[in-house]
Amino acid sequence: MNHSRYLIHGGIQGSERLELLNEVMGPTTLKLLSRINIKPGSACLDVGCGTGETSITLAKIIGPNGYVKGIDFDDVKLEMAITKARQSGLNNITFDSHNILTWDSPATFDVIYLRFILTHLENPDAILQSLKNKLRPKGTIIIEDIDFRGHFSEPSNRAMDAFIHLYSKAALNRGTDPNIGSRLPTLLHTMDFLNVDFQVVQPVSMSGGIKSLTQLTLENISDSILQDGLMNKSDLEQLIQDFHKFTSDPTTLIGGPRIFQVWAQLN
Repeated sequence: MNHSRYLIHGGIQGSERLELLNEVMGPTTLKLLSRINIKPGSACLDVGCGTGETSITLAKIIGPNGYVKGIDFDDVKLEMAITKARQSGLNNITFDSHNILTWDSPATFDVIYLRFILTHLENPDAILQSLKNKLRPKGTIIIEDIDFRGHFSEPSNRAMDAFIHLYSKAALNRGTDPNIGSRLPTLLHTMDFLNVDFQVVQPVSMSGGIKSLTQLTLENISDSILQDGLMNKSDLEQLIQDFHKFTSDPTTLIGGPRIFQVWAQLN
């Protein structure tokens, strides 16, 4: 995994976006985890745990007899996750830095969860195979990921259209798939997972929420846009300004990407 080519800012700047992302996605993620009915006492792995919000949610669901391990490659976010877990008073959760492809972990997990990770990686099939090898028999994998084509606005807006194009182009330049969400059910079937199921959710708002997250995402991919020569600096600054004007208008509406929530069991 080439972290240096990661599309979106990491570190402190990226963690601010993750905080907002969890605010937007937290409620639907919680509904998903509740629907799957994760058993108390389960051993869970949160892949790409970021600042740890979902890891903490999982730790609360499985109770003190269960165990959650959150992994990420961003040390800044991991430190934030450790602090949050400590403040929550939970003792059944740890965080660590691992590359999932080289991490030699046995099949010790009952549940593996990942949100918005595969869309940023060049080798999602290899990642899923590695995760499959870390699941116990009858274990469950839970994935949330995007179909970026689902974005829309009302009224239509050129800055919004430019954002969708630039994000998608920059992702494809890195060999990643901005629309992987729609492929996930078929992908898990081809990997011989059982009971593959899915649902689609889509955040929409007229103030805050996905509107703010979309604006922040554009700002957080600015370095990648410039690095790839997709736009010059002055035009990009104008685009960010125009987009901010649109997203701050309380009469406009933005819909985020279609989010595929997919889950399946190991044989």
